Amino acid sequence: MPICEYCGRNISDSSVRSHKRVCFSSSDVSEQIKKGLIEISPLGVIISSHHYPSASSSLDCFMPSISTLKREFGTWDAVAAWAGLQPRRMFYGVYMEASKNFIIDLAGRFHCDGVGPSEEEYDSERPEHIAPSIFLCGRYSDWGDVLAWAGFTWESDDYYKLRKRERDIEAELRRRRRNSIRSRLASVERVLVERNSDYLSGMPVSSSPAPAVVYDWVRRFPYECSITGLR
Repeated sequence: MPICEYCGRNISDSSVRSHKRVCFSSSDVSEQIKKGLIEISPLGVIISSHHYPSASSSLDCFMPSISTLKREFGTWDAVAAWAGLQPRRMFYGVYMEASKNFIIDLAGRFHCDGVGPSEEEYDSERPEHIAPSIFLCGRYSDWGDVLAWAGFTWESDDYYKLRKRERDIEAELRRRRRNSIRSRLASVERVLVERNSDYLSGMPVSSSPAPAVVYDWVRRFPYECSITGLR
């Protein structure tokens, strides 16, 4: 009967292949499983055993069943400790703290003077692992109380509509500016090609004897230059 080179157990001939995939004494296998558990537990709290089967099946790597994990470690909390994750009973506190931090982040991005984000702003920007507003409102009665819990104040609907309009205008101006820069860069590139095709033959424009204006564009707008091929 074969003996596993990692754990030293006797293995039946029919189980050699399957055992190698779940032998926790193998550093490659254990690291793969740990990474998988961490990937599907974004808050650092182990995913619930109820959701584990569907979440683990979405990963590109092989993940053992719950029964295999519990047979190896005993309990789901022990699995969490082995993977460097917090036990499931810690989820609520971590979930709420992550949601509060997300409100703080949104307030800094969208508002000032202690004003928190609107409920609509929160839900439209919220990643999957952050509590939805309806969950928080169920805990704190309404959105104003949620913002007070996070250390912010709530403003009128008109205020939030005005701020959204201002952000939309700013975003549109940035988009137009980027398009204008890209268009002008494309014009410079076309001129270079017309003047001397050797400029773009197997070398970045910046390494060829291009006019000083090109260097100026590259210095001032490195991101836009990389998009158009000027580096």
